[in-house]
Amino acid sequence: RRMFRSRRTSEAHETPAPCQVLRSGYLDKKVSSHADWRRCYFILRASSGIELSYWHEKPPDVDAPSSPPRREYVLRPDHSTQGSLESVFGWKVEESSLRGYAFCLRMPTQSVVLCADSAEDRHWWMEAIHAQIDRCQKHAVSRRYEESLGRITSPAQRSLLRNDSTSP
Repeated sequence: RRMFRSRRTSEAHETPAPCQVLRSGYLDKKVSSHADWRRCYFILRASSGIELSYWHEKPPDVDAPSSPPRREYVLRPDHSTQGSLESVFGWKVEESSLRGYAFCLRMPTQSVVLCADSAEDRHWWMEAIHAQIDRCQKHAVSRRYEESLGRITSPAQRSLLRNDSTSP
């Protein structure tokens, strides 16, 4: 399985409830390699990873849209494939100089350039996305660590690795 796929508001640092909407609103999206931009409605959700979806029009119910999104960018850190750790760390968000308040979401296989209406709006979108990427990265590292502990059969070795002062 792959860690991410691509297909057709609370504080950003809190651990979100399943499928919680972290941020939603209009952003301009750079269209392919053209110089064109398209205004789209984005919803950033946190589930077991990151879900950034967009529609050409705002869905009537942001919490449970009835129509499928035009596209989704999804990161799932809970798979334990060999390349999964590298895939999680391939995600980042950074400012872009392409236009006004633009920022770029970089993923291992693609990038998406978005533009907010203000510096403050860009800050909150980037902060929310970055916090979720960070959460996914920590989860992936923790999972990999727990998997490595599972390979150790001696309880004494496990307690040493966990820095447990009450080792047998």
